[in-house]
Amino acid sequence: MKKIICIAIAVVTALSSFATAAHAAEVDFGSCGEHLAWSLDDDGTLTISGTEDMNNYSYNQEGDDFVTDAPWGEYRDEVTSLVIEEGVASVGTEAFEGMRALTSAVIPGSVAVIGNEAFSGCTALTDLTLSEGIGEIELEAFAGCTSLKEVTIPASVYALDSMAFRGAALESITVAEGGDTYRSSGNCVIDIESGTLVMGCRKSAIPKDGSVTSIGASAFAGCVGLSSVTIPKGVTSIGSYAFDKCADLQSVIIPSGVTEIADHAFRNCASLRRIVIPDGVSAIAGETFLGCAALDTIFIPASVKEVKNNAFYACALLAHVWYEGDETARGAMTVGHYNSSLTGAAWHYERLSGDVNYDGEVTMRDVLLIRRAIAALVETDGDFSEVADVDGDGEATMKDVLMIRRMIAGLA
Repeated sequence: MKKIICIAIAVVTALSSFATAAHAAEVDFGSCGEHLAWSLDDDGTLTISGTEDMNNYSYNQEGDDFVTDAPWGEYRDEVTSLVIEEGVASVGTEAFEGMRALTSAVIPGSVAVIGNEAFSGCTALTDLTLSEGIGEIELEAFAGCTSLKEVTIPASVYALDSMAFRGAALESITVAEGGDTYRSSGNCVIDIESGTLVMGCRKSAIPKDGSVTSIGASAFAGCVGLSSVTIPKGVTSIGSYAFDKCADLQSVIIPSGVTEIADHAFRNCASLRRIVIPDGVSAIAGETFLGCAALDTIFIPASVKEVKNNAFYACALLAHVWYEGDETARGAMTVGHYNSSLTGAAWHYERLSGDVNYDGEVTMRDVLLIRRAIAALVETDGDFSEVADVDGDGEATMKDVLMIRRMIAGLA
């Protein structure tokens, strides 16, 4: 009897070992650096092991398809999990680009640099582990990872490209505590020394504590699902391409105190309907609002002396320009080429008292907006307080609301 039991146990153990071996059977293997090896199991796990740097690769379109020279390229639609083992020193450029089945990736702290577009277009990636020790995350490293909703940036990172996660579906961005270069607040990554907001996401709430002094270049570029942004007081500049291609962006509140809005800042924000340029901005830079197809109304302060080439190109619906200056000042303004959407709109030189939404009339919509502003339920921009102050006492109060309601009713 004991002999039978021993035989049975031996058989079960052998079958278990066989099943485990079969489950983890190696499909292919090779090298990806002078001292690096890769192997792919039949469960879809790609493992990178060894020491020193990974080779750089290329990923290019040929006809209707994309091709890569990475050694695992023929399996790019089969790899579901990536494990990079401790000891690997870098992730090569475009190494895993276009791996559409990849759902999880673990990158160890031995990796100093994650190269350009290393994981770009990994549309199924949902689980990303970035370990403490990583130093640089380069341009578009995780661009187009449309299933990636959250990421934690290690405290060790000292160089984060603002477009590293362009076009990802991020809802949560956190920087691990203890870093010398970056911190996070309100789902924003902020450069500690300069106060520049480096990167945001669809659920960012820019801190109002004065710690953010500028919106960096490409900080929100290509941000999916971002519908509104309130830039707090204390911010003085908006960088190039800051909100470029934010296709869902409908509302932006820019506070007084912002004196510079750089080129391409709101390019191709196809849902943006209204914008107020704060007093102090001297020029509207090239292609700032190019392709803002839904833009209907803009307020331009008298401080603006120049509108550069293509600033309002392809803004076909632009109907109203509220200008703080007079016709003489407008005539002295330099307007560059390809701005017919701006010059062909209706220019208004006197604001209606109480018309805080810039639609050319005073209605209950203005009353509601002023009441919400008084209750601190919304941020305001431009000369809101001055226009809302219909009784001239220097502030917007419920007395102004009452006066506007009487005006609408024809009682004042």
